[in-house]
Amino acid sequence: MRSKPFAPESLFGIFIGLMLVGSLVVQTMGIQETLSGAIWRLGIVLLMIACMAMSPNRQDMVRFTVIFSPWLAVTAISLLAHRDLASLADLFKQAFIVGLGALVFGSSYNHPIRRMCFWTLITCAMLALAASLVETLPVLSHGWSFKAARELKAQSYQAGFGSNAICFAGLVAVLGCFRDELMNRRVLIATAVLLAISSFFLTARAPVAALILAAGGAWALATWRPRELFDRSLLRTWMFAAGSWALVLAVFLSQIQNIAHSKAAEALAGRAALWQIAMASFWQNPLFGTGVRTYTDVIRSNLSQAHMTIYWERTALYSLQGGGVHNTWLNILTERGAVGFLGLFLSYTLLFAAAIYAGGKVPFQRRLIVLIALLFMLLRGMFEISGLFSYAEGALDAVVMITVALSLPRLDEAIPLKTGPAANRRSRSGQGAGDRSRPSGARKVGAP
Repeated sequence: MRSKPFAPESLFGIFIGLMLVGSLVVQTMGIQETLSGAIWRLGIVLLMIACMAMSPNRQDMVRFTVIFSPWLAVTAISLLAHRDLASLADLFKQAFIVGLGALVFGSSYNHPIRRMCFWTLITCAMLALAASLVETLPVLSHGWSFKAARELKAQSYQAGFGSNAICFAGLVAVLGCFRDELMNRRVLIATAVLLAISSFFLTARAPVAALILAAGGAWALATWRPRELFDRSLLRTWMFAAGSWALVLAVFLSQIQNIAHSKAAEALAGRAALWQIAMASFWQNPLFGTGVRTYTDVIRSNLSQAHMTIYWERTALYSLQGGGVHNTWLNILTERGAVGFLGLFLSYTLLFAAAIYAGGKVPFQRRLIVLIALLFMLLRGMFEISGLFSYAEGALDAVVMITVALSLPRLDEAIPLKTGPAANRRSRSGQGAGDRSRPSGARKVGAP
């Protein structure tokens, strides 16, 4: 059944979507950060209130929070280690975003909530596409070259259009809309394709490359179904996810110096120099890091650690400083040290393992979409701040979290909880394989 755009929950979702991406657009265009922050936070509070009014499944909320508990723990440890207001604010922000995900995940058995979240995400995607096209079309009308577009982007970064964040947010939002197909699939695919094209022409290559790689990897995993290979064991599935990603990170971290001294450094537009600086800073503060939001001072005080062969790398390095060190893992190593890195690694791999494990019980399409979304986020984090487990633009974090919570299959088998007979009966009376259980007395809905 297609969602009616003028139903009350649809209109409410559209309003929240306007607040989220509207906040993200005005923030990257140089509008006061306090104002944009207030806008997206108000939208999320309204969405959370709507979820609470629908009596979310508390066990599902607990299961979702368990996945993120290592990350929340290290943000608390960071506060104890640094004892500053930035760490305190970060702890509240991370708990706020995880709380949003838990409420959406716990309420997503409910059709009105799913429709509301759908219209929130599709509004985000369409607004991101509109903003991207507004920036792209004038560039194309006057001719286009990558060098010129990149130079313009570097010059206008502080008050310009944040194509990396906005195009990424739009693409993530589109992925979240595939769960119920409340809109024609061709429209969703066309939106994703146009966003990817705009992202490329605006020189935001990381979202496009990450999406292509994520789609290929997700197709292989969704077809392969490692849940069955590992005898339906969450522990073995997690060991597979953790071992695979640990290998990727080990290769990357060991090759930073080689990358920075190679021809590839020029194409990375200053990122390799930032990665060198991050590693040097980590060894200076290996356990707890330098503290959240200290990356600017870290970069300025460690410029001598960066190898740059042409002026373009130095120019790009300065223009990129607003995005940390342009790698989620290195940013965590710099600001939170090895403790923060461990918490990030545990939550990331546990989330991925739970998606693989629980995805074995849902149709191929839904299994594919959730794996694409998670791999997209994971790979993008190698070149940008990923929008989850970070302090990127808050609206971006919220869009990613809603998508993850809405797409993630049911976790009652992956993360069993000790419950009484009544709760067990309620779980057994769920909607079907891979769907959320619903509270007693709730209207039965069809499986997505």
